[in-house]
Amino acid sequence: MYGDALDKEECCLKSVQALDKDGRLTPLGRAMAHYPMSPCHSRMFTVIQVLIKKKSFRDNLVLACAVAAAAALSLSNPFVRQFEDSHKESHDLNEDGNITVIQKLEKLGRDKQKEQ
Repeated sequence: MYGDALDKEECCLKSVQALDKDGRLTPLGRAMAHYPMSPCHSRMFTVIQVLIKKKSFRDNLVLACAVAAAAALSLSNPFVRQFEDSHKESHDLNEDGNITVIQKLEKLGRDKQKEQ
């Protein structure tokens, strides 16, 4: 049951070089473990720390770009979700995405009661 998920995660950790080919934790993986986030984001922040220590880049610029990239990559697709949510609210759609006559009449009745 969990075997496939564990194999997938082990493959992910190997791809970001957190584990070696034998499945042992690498020094990079040990450093990544300090960041409680996904392996890809953790790898990005670990590399940023190395770049900052080398003083080859402007610290605040590198960190700001990394934070923005991590935030953007953390969402699957913010534009679609936002559109779907606003669409449902503005048109009183039911779960199937359809407007029912009964729902419209009930809302009209509630609105009239509020006016009185």
